[in-house]
Amino acid sequence: MRDDDPAREVPREVPREVIEACLLAAGTALSGANQQPWFFCVITDAQRKRRIREAAEAEERAFYGGRAPQEWLDALAPRGTDPNKPFLEDAPTASSRRCWPRRCTS
Repeated sequence: MRDDDPAREVPREVPREVIEACLLAAGTALSGANQQPWFFCVITDAQRKRRIREAAEAEERAFYGGRAPQEWLDALAPRGTDPNKPFLEDAPTASSRRCWPRRCTS
């Protein structure tokens, strides 16, 4: 189910084995130089997820409030997206992808 689907169900716990399998598959995604320099970070801590949500929503408010070209806003309108991203905090697990190795703890 898409993360911006307003009809989605409340998330449930996902077994760690499933998360690890998803990350292994995601790690094979192509990159520009075909080097796959991906680093994934799995976040389960509620305070960290809240800080991520707050930061993401601040960026989204700037995007929707003037940074985005009208063409993008028009394309997003039928999807019903907006700056609010409660799923970032509601989900039992969040993940982050970076292209450069960085240390991360959940």
